[in-house]
Amino acid sequence: MDLKFLQQEYQYLISERRQAASEWQRIAEYLLPNLQSITKSGFEGYKKTERVHDTTGIDALDKLTSLIIGTVTSDVLRWFMAEFSEPAINLLPEVQFWLSDTSDRLFAAINESNYKVEGPGVIRDIVAFGTGGVFLNEVEEQFRMTDDFRGLLFKGQPIGTYTIQEDGMGQIRQQTREFRLPAGAILKRWPKGSYKASTLKLMIERPYERLSVVHDVRMGKNRYESTYYVAGRTPLAGGEFANTAQFEPAHESFFHEWPFAFPRWDTATGEVWGFGRGHLALPEVATLNRARQLKLRQWALAVNPPLLAIDDGVINTPKLIPGGLTRIRFDGALRPLESGARFDHASIPENESKLQIRQIFFTEQILQFAPQAKTPPSATEVAQRMEFLHQLLGPSTGRLKYEFLAPVLGRALNIMERAGALLPRPPIMRPELGHVRFNFEGPLARSQRADELRAVGDTMAVVGNLAAVNPDVWDNYDLDEMALDASRLTGISRRYIRDTETRDGIRAQRAEQQAQSQQMAQLQQGAQAAKDMGAAQKSFSEATGNQ
Repeated sequence: MDLKFLQQEYQYLISERRQAASEWQRIAEYLLPNLQSITKSGFEGYKKTERVHDTTGIDALDKLTSLIIGTVTSDVLRWFMAEFSEPAINLLPEVQFWLSDTSDRLFAAINESNYKVEGPGVIRDIVAFGTGGVFLNEVEEQFRMTDDFRGLLFKGQPIGTYTIQEDGMGQIRQQTREFRLPAGAILKRWPKGSYKASTLKLMIERPYERLSVVHDVRMGKNRYESTYYVAGRTPLAGGEFANTAQFEPAHESFFHEWPFAFPRWDTATGEVWGFGRGHLALPEVATLNRARQLKLRQWALAVNPPLLAIDDGVINTPKLIPGGLTRIRFDGALRPLESGARFDHASIPENESKLQIRQIFFTEQILQFAPQAKTPPSATEVAQRMEFLHQLLGPSTGRLKYEFLAPVLGRALNIMERAGALLPRPPIMRPELGHVRFNFEGPLARSQRADELRAVGDTMAVVGNLAAVNPDVWDNYDLDEMALDASRLTGISRRYIRDTETRDGIRAQRAEQQAQSQQMAQLQQGAQAAKDMGAAQKSFSEATGNQ
């Protein structure tokens, strides 16, 4: 690719992102102070909480993030199930076995990876900034522990360090990200890069100095082209673009499928960057922190008020310590200056702002599931609360699954399949007949399917009452399909469900046993009838002979 074009494109995308980045910076200063180096630069370890005077927003953001992590994914229970897109093939025994085994292997690989470290940060960014980013690849060869599958490696993309573009279908299929590495690490990782003599000299003589690296991934011919560039000492993404920087190619490769996921909480038509709950809460959070700051200042004035002294009425410097002696010329020469602050009035708007922030992040609904000292809620109440929570979070979590979880699982599946970490696919699972997709089975997903499951149960109850009058009404329903749908909606593992061949074999065996039992009963009934007839004839003969 033409380096001049790439640099101009990156400069343009950064300028387009600048307005969004300024808003991210404000959100971070109030809600995520440890991530506030988006448009500002500073040394590691510098104070980042200058604007934070109230933690209501920080606590509400943490609670919503934790809720989404706990209800959509799980470390203990498998929260997804692979399935084939063609229903008829999906029911074959060998396909069901492969899908179940693949789901178990995928779940184990994700749990053994660093997803627990990177995943929560991605979801937190989605909630706060409206956009999150993660890169998924196999562990690099130099870090592998065995000669087999090396494992999955997740890398969260910090907000403000990348640019993204959508394709014609509204899917993000081009990204350019920037990060910094020590010069020596760059040379060790990509020793065959096309570096300038001055850059190569810097890498050798000053290996500890950090350089900016730009990673560009975009769609090529039937694959995604990936190129790393060294872009000099000055960070390009933060602040103004360094026009003097020259991209120097360090490494070129490709990916078989899109290696990133950029999920968004919500988007406006025509915009690529997401809109999160942090954007909605920012005005109230800023107001609350400002009100809290002013209240603390007034509190300091009330506790330690300034002094009002009459000119030449105080002989020595006032001693504002316990037991201090201050000499005055006459009574009333020194007195405190009352600020007149009304803390009772200040608490009203402060409490209103806290309530608004908690409502924006659904804190009140989340706390309904917290253990309480009173009588625990019934199972029906918990189901109703979960259903209400689903109505609140349903659209956003649906997008989270579509733009984050499903692409990550698909990418992980392909990586493991190419590495030989999965069983061979059954021959019937040909690409032209369908593809593997994922059905999510977390607590919130089961709650989202509760309406359909309830409809099945209600239908069975109504038809059961009608069947008491006319049993033929059951002929209108396929009970096998209803039972399978109910099992799917409850999220039960497929290993507990028999395949159709085994089921039909059991039914055939049962029918044969019933037929044999019926035939045996008929034979016994016929023998008994013959015996009774013989006895009757004997009795009749004896009676006739006696006459």
